Amino acid sequence: MTQTSDELVLPAASPLSRRVVLGGALGLAASALVGAPRAAQAAVPVVGRIKQTYLAAGGKAVLGAPLKREVKRRISSRNTYAQQFQRGTVWWGSGVGAVDRPAERVRLSTARNFRPVLGVRDLWRTDDLDGCSALEKRIVSDLGVESMVAMNSGSDPSIPGVKRYQYRISNAGTYDEFYRGYVTRAASRESVGRVLRLVARSKAPVLIHCAGARTGRAGSPSWPSGWPGWPRSSATPTTSRPRRTRAAASTSPGWARRATS
Repeated sequence: MTQTSDELVLPAASPLSRRVVLGGALGLAASALVGAPRAAQAAVPVVGRIKQTYLAAGGKAVLGAPLKREVKRRISSRNTYAQQFQRGTVWWGSGVGAVDRPAERVRLSTARNFRPVLGVRDLWRTDDLDGCSALEKRIVSDLGVESMVAMNSGSDPSIPGVKRYQYRISNAGTYDEFYRGYVTRAASRESVGRVLRLVARSKAPVLIHCAGARTGRAGSPSWPSGWPGWPRSSATPTTSRPRRTRAAASTSPGWARRATS
């Protein structure tokens, strides 16, 4: 270091010293980045109504830790909220909370028989959805459903990201006549074939519904998993099994296959 009058002149830093300083700075930055994801994951909050629903469902012991922050979506002019956890999803909206997890699938307040079809992967069934709430629309959308099939003459709600189809079947006659009508009645046979083809070709979950699904007159409770000879998958069983009708017990599997040809 030399000094000339009032100026202070510093010697130029050597290349080695620059490399040492730069390396130390990069090392500190890398350490901070490596530690950031763990800290961020540990800090994911669970708040408000989502927290109340989460705790009521058993909290961390049942659902595990939160994976992401809650996501707000406005549907039908109403705010809805959802948050993903290690072992399920929690929703809040329309004044109620809902929970979905593999061991106990989510149910809808306005359609209590909403559930997966036993033995068929990515197929959901329910009765009429005309009165479903904003939260229930959010739940159907968040479950990944992209196609909704009505097998009645009623109107369907508009659900974001879900395409609506209508393939009507006849409800006339006794149980035996009704189920055999899937094949013996031309219009019903055509509708059933269209639904089966849609389900088979879809890469996303499908929801099938009809006004009479609670009593089994719409085909959904045993449709199609209750049909004899219909292939089953490793879908998660539910506590409420589809009812096996007399027609299902006495009819040859061939009639179900003919509906899809």
